[in-house]
Amino acid sequence: MTRALVVVNPAAGGGRTARAWRRLRDLVDATLPAEHVETRGPRDGERLAREAAAAGVPLVVAVGGDGTLNEVVNGVRAAAATAASTSVGRSGRTAGGAGSRSPPARDSTPPWRAAHSPCARVARCPTCSP
Repeated sequence: MTRALVVVNPAAGGGRTARAWRRLRDLVDATLPAEHVETRGPRDGERLAREAAAAGVPLVVAVGGDGTLNEVVNGVRAAAATAASTSVGRSGRTAGGAGSRSPPARDSTPPWRAAHSPCARVARCPTCSP
């Protein structure tokens, strides 16, 4: 069984995610046993996350912007999986919604390595989870 699935939206941030993912991929590979998949269109992240959670994958990581994280959270919501995010979008709204006062630093510890990170618990947040 796969330990984690990384859902990458290369179009997020006006294409900035595709460029950032080239650098992040090495960090992910060194720190997290995971498969990587790229979204191809709207709601693809939700479908990929739902399928992974249904297959028993315990962690689904969104790499993209707010929309990518929204799709991944919606995909894992009904399953026993956790969503994490590394935001490379433009708005930074995700960080504020997860309890942070400012967007995360670009060189910050990945959320899957920081158990106390609000982003690592976003799908298990008591106010968000059913």
